[in-house]
Amino acid sequence: MNTVFPILIILILGGCSSLLIQRWISNMWLGIVAAAGIATLLWVGAVYVLLWLTAPGELGPPLFAPVLYAFLTALTSAAPVMWMIAKKERHANNCVQRPDAADA
Repeated sequence: MNTVFPILIILILGGCSSLLIQRWISNMWLGIVAAAGIATLLWVGAVYVLLWLTAPGELGPPLFAPVLYAFLTALTSAAPVMWMIAKKERHANNCVQRPDAADA
């Protein structure tokens, strides 16, 4: 449970951030990376706030490996969500364009 719960939170943050960012970034791949970056920043920020509240004297610079693992974990949930949104938008655009092409 010690590793499952944080991974689940990072996955949820990655999926939710990709749902929120898809309105502002139209490029799917850039949106995936941006959503994973936002989720990573939220996770690392929350960990640092909790560390600051519980043990303020033991704060140090963030380690590269845990931040990278958080980014890759968020990337695994942001990618399918963004891909499904892009697929839905392509399908909606095709449905809208077909009647116009038939009329012409």
